Amino acid sequence: TVSGDGAKTTGPIGNVSSVASDPSAERRQALALLVRNPDVEQAVRDELKDKLPAYLQRPGALLRLVSGKVLPRSDVISITVHAESPDLAAAVAAAWGRAYQRHVNALYVTSGIASLSDLEQEAFGWTHAEAGAMMANSWKLPASFGEMIAGHIELNHCLKDRGAKPGVVAVALSAHLPSASEETWSDRDVFADAFHRLARPGFPTPVEMLAQVDEEFNEFAPVLKVAQPAHTLVELYEATAAEATA
Repeated sequence: TVSGDGAKTTGPIGNVSSVASDPSAERRQALALLVRNPDVEQAVRDELKDKLPAYLQRPGALLRLVSGKVLPRSDVISITVHAESPDLAAAVAAAWGRAYQRHVNALYVTSGIASLSDLEQEAFGWTHAEAGAMMANSWKLPASFGEMIAGHIELNHCLKDRGAKPGVVAVALSAHLPSASEETWSDRDVFADAFHRLARPGFPTPVEMLAQVDEEFNEFAPVLKVAQPAHTLVELYEATAAEATA
């Protein structure tokens, strides 16, 4: 659609689940960040060629006109282009949407990228885990804090490493819990499989452990003025399991 002043065009680019196998809130945000990608810009320049003014054919020029965001309460990514005319904005937005979808499909299908950290590595050359660990170290927090932050995206490594520290393993497992805003638990099977592989005789069941977490959260959330999630962890765990067997 084109706004009244003719300077802004927004193009919704399909449902993220069509290009991402696991559209959690964090991954949707990472996918939105990939909208402003130099490879996508190059593909748009190659497609539009002489239809672009000379000043927009320079590397980086189109990137300054484009932004992306996830539309509220949906899996749709909106691409917005600010340009000197409605026709130019519409042409760039349409070409950008096509190039962006091809780029994300290639990341998932060809390169096997499937996680938030993979997307961050592709987009920025570093992950939020690495950034968090650096911040913890710069703040002079205990070294174990930085280790747990850096390792929270390394669940598979923790499962293979018998010498992995319990704190690192616990934080890596907790990274696959749902966010407070999610209606379904997209990583439920990953969490359950890892939990059972890590469990030892006498360990509580996943439901028992999650029930304890729910109870403790209800105790400290009002003190910290943290909003209550729409569903408890136990509800999401059991609901997602029921959906899988339906």
